[in-house]
Amino acid sequence: MKKTILLAIALGVLSLNVFSQNDTVKYTQGLGFSFGMTTGTGLAYLYQPKNFGAQIVVGAYNNNINFAISPILTLGHSKLINFFVYSGNEIFYGKKFWNQQKNFRISNGLGFGFEIHVMQFSINLMSVIGSYYWLNGNWEYGSTFELSLFYKLK
Repeated sequence: MKKTILLAIALGVLSLNVFSQNDTVKYTQGLGFSFGMTTGTGLAYLYQPKNFGAQIVVGAYNNNINFAISPILTLGHSKLINFFVYSGNEIFYGKKFWNQQKNFRISNGLGFGFEIHVMQFSINLMSVIGSYYWLNGNWEYGSTFELSLFYKLK
């Protein structure tokens, strides 16, 4: 009888310990790709240890080169979705879509986004209002949608 009671208590304590563990893993880093006018287009690295982090993007494609860094502030999160605001900042050298002349562009924008978690992957869907200054003197303003795909690392 004493052994049965001790065994029941031991199993109860062990089961409380198992159920009290958080079964979600917090990934603080990610590697992937980004596609955006202010977040940059190319290989992306995400570092977000808590609610504040940054995304860095380096890209070289079709004779275009860009570098971007985007601070990110998470406002709310759940198991599957994070809601955040960010500031996209990109330096670009290349051609416009409608013009064959190469030029430098500096892009800045402020926007919001959602990070959707699927296993060890995440999809960031973002919307930004940005200003785009071409060093030949042209200013452009507008809103765009941006996308980042990450494989999460610990």
